[in-house]
Order: sequence, then structure tokens, then C-alpha cells
Amino acid sequence: MYRDLDAAVAANLKKLAARLGLTGVYGYEYACEYTFSAAASLGLARYYELPIAHWATAQRLLKEEALRCPAWEPTLVGTRDSAQKHERRRGNWRLQTWSSAQASLWPILCRPTFGGKRTY
Repeated sequence: MYRDLDAAVAANLKKLAARLGLTGVYGYEYACEYTFSAAASLGLARYYELPIAHWATAQRLLKEEALRCPAWEPTLVGTRDSAQKHERRRGNWRLQTWSSAQASLWPILCRPTFGGKRTY
């Protein structure tokens, strides 16, 4: 459902931006890839809200827990996310201009590692 909304917003963004004088768009937790792509082509800022830990950090923590407590692994459904889902998440992250997350998460959880380099 969220991809349909994302696609509809993206398809109408140029018209909306002109009519409303938009300077940016807001996206929420992995549901804004098309909108962010359209906004980037229009030169609009992209504000991204991530109410939880960054997905790569969550994956790392879940995998550590699965190794630590193998009996719990079946309950950690996030360890079985598809490659396509990860690529959508990476796309949203790459396209954002600004991001926000729960302040207490930033020091520990929102520093994912990409290609061996930490991002801050």
C-alpha cells in the first residue's frame, strides 16, 4: 500500500510543488523512494524520518541475538528480509537530504557501516 501512495505522490510532485511552492518533501521509514527520486530531480530537499534504528544496524543486532540465543531466531523475522527490501531501504537512505531519528538512537544505532566505512 505504501508503495502505491509513494508512486502517486511522485507522479504528481512537479505539479504539487509548483502549485504549493514546496521546497522539500517528507518521507517516513522506507516508504518514500519514488517521492525522493522525483524530489531530487526537482531540486527539493528530502526529509527522512527513521523512528527506529537504521535497518543495517537492526540487522546486525538481530543477527548477533540469533547467534547468542538460537532458540529465539525464529521470532527474529527481520533476519530474513529479502534483498529487494534491503535495496529499497538503501535507496531511501541514499536519496535523503536530512534525516531524523529518536535522539537516543543516534549515538549507538544510527551509524551503519557501508563498504567498511562508518557513516555519521
